[in-house]
Amino acid sequence: MDAEDLQMPVTQRWVHGGLILAVVVFSMCLTVLVLGAARTQPSDTGLPGSRAAGFSLRDIAGQSVFFDTRSTTNPICVVIIADHVSKDVSTHNAVINGLASAYRDDPDVRIVGVAAVRDATLLGPGATEPSSLEIRCPQLHVARDIDGSVARAYRVSGIATLFVIDREGVIRARLPITQDGTGIAAIELINGLRKQAVQTRTLMSDATRRH
Repeated sequence: MDAEDLQMPVTQRWVHGGLILAVVVFSMCLTVLVLGAARTQPSDTGLPGSRAAGFSLRDIAGQSVFFDTRSTTNPICVVIIADHVSKDVSTHNAVINGLASAYRDDPDVRIVGVAAVRDATLLGPGATEPSSLEIRCPQLHVARDIDGSVARAYRVSGIATLFVIDREGVIRARLPITQDGTGIAAIELINGLRKQAVQTRTLMSDATRRH
């Protein structure tokens, strides 16, 4: 406090101090608002454009089924999530089987099924009852989501849904398998992503050769 402030009446000093405090508080609030406006809004997990949820589950044989969306070496991934007992899979398994057959020997594409258990009492410890995906889609590697957490993370409830996830772990498509044209749409997107990857590798190779 300087000499000029000391010469002020007490009430005036209070008013003066209050104004300074108000300015400081206002400046802090303005800073918070600016930072909040600049922050990017997070996408909802399970929706196109958002980052896919990783998971570590087990299949019917107890083998690990692991999907790490943070990895930089992921292939294009198709994740099919359906209820453990699913009428959708029973009536539309041709969509899944077609994809599994088309990319069975393709190292750039991985197709995984997730059988979600909605009712925790449906499967007890060590239960071996096969899911609809395991019965109807024998070429598909199926993981068991025994507490439904993966299905919830991808916002799948009831309708069997197919997700196409790119190499960076971003969901590029969310397609109900009951929808007409799902298989064709998935194949076109997968092939488009593969083409992009080939073009990127070619550009990188050309740049390396120039240097």
